Amino acid sequence: LESNVEGPVNIGSGEVITIKNLVSKICEKTGRQGLVKFGDLPTPPGDPGELVADVTILAKKVGWVPKYNLDAGIEKTVRWWENNLA
Repeated sequence: LESNVEGPVNIGSGEVITIKNLVSKICEKTGRQGLVKFGDLPTPPGDPGELVADVTILAKKVGWVPKYNLDAGIEKTVRWWENNLA
């Protein structure tokens, strides 16, 4: 936020993952594996099969790199919300 980089940039792990697997990981970390049912609705046309945050711009212009892998980041985020929603 304190840099002079303008425009959209991605912040993420840089790891490729499907939305289904991402949601499954979040459900697992929150202890709510049965909360989401997959396959009830068809995938909308044009929806990407996988997502990956390309963190190249931040790495080159600001020197930012992810501190956590995806699993550790989800775990840390879930714990933060648990502690701050109480």
